Order: sequence, then C-alpha cells, then structure tokens
Amino acid sequence: MGRVPAVHRPGCCNDGEVGRYCGTCGARQSEGRAGRLRLDAYAAAPGQRVLSPRITSSLFPQLPSSSRNSFRAGLLVVALTLAGSAVLRWQAAMIATATCGLLLLFAIYLRQIGLPRRDVVVATVVGAGLGVGWALIAGPIVTAAYRAALGSHTDLSHVLFSGVAIPITQALLMVVPAIVVWVLNRSSRKALSGYAVGALGAVVFDRAAAITLLVPQLAMGVTARDQSVTASLGEAAVEGIAWPLASLATGGVFGIALWTTFRDNPSRRRRVALAAATALLLGVMIVM
Repeated sequence: MGRVPAVHRPGCCNDGEVGRYCGTCGARQSEGRAGRLRLDAYAAAPGQRVLSPRITSSLFPQLPSSSRNSFRAGLLVVALTLAGSAVLRWQAAMIATATCGLLLLFAIYLRQIGLPRRDVVVATVVGAGLGVGWALIAGPIVTAAYRAALGSHTDLSHVLFSGVAIPITQALLMVVPAIVVWVLNRSSRKALSGYAVGALGAVVFDRAAAITLLVPQLAMGVTARDQSVTASLGEAAVEGIAWPLASLATGGVFGIALWTTFRDNPSRRRRVALAAATALLLGVMIVM
C-alpha cells in the first residue's frame, strides 16, 4: 500500500516557491502521481530523475537549465586546461588551474543563487585562514614522516601522527567555516544555503592549503621537464579535480545537515545528526 502524500501546511517557509515538494513539510505542491521514493523529483534539478544525477546539477543545485549548460562548459574547460598543462608539463599553469579553477566556478555559482555577502565573506576568510595555518603546520610533519618511511628507520609516532591525526584535523577544520556562519547568522535555515556555505568553506580551506603546499614547487621553474607526463596527469587529476570535489561534497553535506532543523520531529533531528557525522567520516576517509 502506497504512502499517502502529506497535506501542505499554510505558512511553510517555501510557500510560493517553484518546486514539486515543500521543503519544510514534504507535501506535494503540484499535481501528479506521488511515488513512495519520489524518483521523479530531484531537488537539485527539477526535471531530472533521482537515479540519473549529473555532476553539474549535483555540484551547482537549482540552477536554470541555460546556466547549467554554461557551468558544464566551464567544468570541461577546467578539465581540458588541467590535462593540457600536465601533458606539456607547464607546472605553473597546472598549479594555477588546479587551485583556482573549480573555486572560481563555485564563486560564480554563489553569485547566481544570491547567497548573502556576509556569509560568503565569513566562510571565505575563516576557510582561507584555517587552510593556510593547517598547511604550514601539517606540511612539514607529513614531509618528515615520508622521509622517515623512505629511510632505514621508521618513526612509528610520525607515521601514526601523519596518517591519523593529520587527516582527522583536516576534516574537522574543513567544516569550521560552516559552523562559524551558522552561529553568526540564524536568519536563514534553507538547505540550499547550508550546502552553499558548507561547500564554500570546505573548498576554500582545501584550496588555500593546496596553494600553500604547491607554490614552493615553482622554485624549480615554471615547467617540470624532469617529471613524466603520467605523473603530471596524476597530480593534475588529484589536485585539480579529486580534492576540490571531495571538499565540496564533505562541506556541502555537513552544511545541509547543520542548516536543516526539525524541532517538532525528534526522529528527523537524529537523521540530521547522523548526516553530519557521516559527512565528517567521509572527509576523514577521503583525506586518509
């Protein structure tokens, strides 16, 4: 027996907004058959099915179709620039694209959805400061552990510290900007705002740390002729695609959980707490 659709409650925060379901009470706002799993209603991009999400609509939710095509082209340009720089071994161009490419696209996305400027500034400043500070402290520790592993003796404390403590602190610091914005601004509790703030803080933290760790490589020159093409492609894929996407996912999920409150439903509140814990665990697993 199918679940009976909820009755829309007047006064919900999403009254008047275009959407298939109310984001507060879950009631269907348009005519049609309401399936138990709602496979025909993908919140990130109305019109797409839940089981066939696309990377553009997942990274940049609730964009108009025309803008979605532009962002898809932007992602393709970033990927091709990374690949071209790696093949030609243009180290400076690869580092610049890896550290700024996806971050610039996300900044344009924030302007499209109209996130409050104060939230953007706070998340950016806190994320950048924590990212640079973490890289300055963690970078030498990881380097020392790597050299010890290659040497004749292995310092177990260095290995454990760099393999356990460093990833955990990275994942925890990555979500601090979202927490700071959440504490300072209690006016908006929409899931989209939580995703945007959480993802912004996490990706700024990650890119600030990447810049701090990668820029010293430029001392060897703007090109890396001694490095193989395969190694350059691997570095470009990890630094320019894998790390930023992982940061966006971790911060975005945590932000959604933090921004979504269900004071009248304890069971859903527990689900939100579980989602936040899952995001942190995901971040730790990725960085390890």
